[in-house]
Amino acid sequence: MKLTAKIVSIFFIGILTVSSIFAWIAIRWEERAFYEKANNQAKQMAVSLQEKIVLAWSEQGEEGIFRFVRQASEADQHWELKWFWMQPNSTTKEQMQPRRFCHYHGIVLDSERSGQLEISQNLEELKQNKRSAIQKILIFFAAQVVVSGLILMLFGIRFIGRPIRQLIEKTRAIGEGDLNTPLSLSGSDELGELALKLNTMCDELSASQNQVHEEAAARVEAVEQLRHADRLRTVGRLASGLAHELGTPLNVVAGRASLIHSGKLSAAEITESSKTIRKEADRMTGILRQLLDFARRSPPQTMATDLRKVVASTIELLGSLAEKSNVELQFSSPQEAFPIHVDPEQFRQVISNLVMNAVQSMSQGGVVAVELKKQIGEMKALSSMHKPSVRDQGTYYCLTVKDEGDGIAEENIEHLFEPFFTTKGVGEGTGLGLSIVYGIIKEHDGWIDVESVLGKETCFSVYIPAEVSS
Repeated sequence: MKLTAKIVSIFFIGILTVSSIFAWIAIRWEERAFYEKANNQAKQMAVSLQEKIVLAWSEQGEEGIFRFVRQASEADQHWELKWFWMQPNSTTKEQMQPRRFCHYHGIVLDSERSGQLEISQNLEELKQNKRSAIQKILIFFAAQVVVSGLILMLFGIRFIGRPIRQLIEKTRAIGEGDLNTPLSLSGSDELGELALKLNTMCDELSASQNQVHEEAAARVEAVEQLRHADRLRTVGRLASGLAHELGTPLNVVAGRASLIHSGKLSAAEITESSKTIRKEADRMTGILRQLLDFARRSPPQTMATDLRKVVASTIELLGSLAEKSNVELQFSSPQEAFPIHVDPEQFRQVISNLVMNAVQSMSQGGVVAVELKKQIGEMKALSSMHKPSVRDQGTYYCLTVKDEGDGIAEENIEHLFEPFFTTKGVGEGTGLGLSIVYGIIKEHDGWIDVESVLGKETCFSVYIPAEVSS
């Protein structure tokens, strides 16, 4: 309403100024017209009495003039008449200078004598008439100003204030994210056009917003598909190791079952064999459940979990596959909980990718050392390109995977986390594993570093802030 008040005030001041000028002109004109009217009336009266005054002079002399003027003055309630003699040898104009509001009319009686008739009116009555006229003008002027001000205010609120208020509310709603409520302003002026443009802008923003959401959802879906495909690829490699992993408990189950079937065992031995069969069956069930859990596709879901248990269970699942490559997996960690809010399945994928890369890099076999520890204070990244610019102090969980493989050339380290980059031979890798690892770690506000000695070893270090929450 401030803009409306300013516009109304400007117009009101303009109207007030113009009206004041016209009122002053009207008062001056009324005043001049009043005096002109009075003079004309007095002149007409003097002309009508002139012949009678000359006749009174010729018949009765000076006494007759004064008697006639006195009787004429008494007969008129508004005008007062007086007679004055002119000085000899003076013109009528020189001796007719008014000493107050009067009308003087010169009359020549004969060749020797002349005089002037003074016709005057009560000044108080004249002033009263003048004040009455001025009062009417001022009342009209005040009424005009008040009515004009009210009209300006009402029209200003209706056609300026209210639309501007609606425009302000619309922009506030846009700032708060409401793009679906259209603004309707009547009229085809600039404010109506502005409202139309705002509605068009909101429609375009809403369409762009929906497109961004759809593209973001499509990207998330694509990333999840890549991660799931990577898990299935790992499952495929694990499946080849299941024969060895399940072979031993199956042989035990088959042997114990044969002994029971032979009927040569005592009751106590049958009970013991049954317990052994149950134990080995539970062991095989656990192996298969771990494999199915790893392969199952589920939406990302953070939860309170123990990072140490996630790492340990994943290492156990990968153990049989590592043994086929003559590689030993060693896991070390303090015997304490590592509580954290993360997606356990995503972290299993991180661990499996890092461990399987380490196993595949050791063609001659060896040891892959996996360590989980807690670090407090400033973190010193080995490769600054993968460390965030903030959050470099606090409590972190550090997971390291160190192998005894061929190492990585220095020029390849900066490209390791790029999609489809791989140092493996054709058909041995997709180049997506480490890029998926990098994305998962970044989503959890962490970072990953690499240290490698060509021909000797490689160490991947993953840092996750301990206070990461859902």
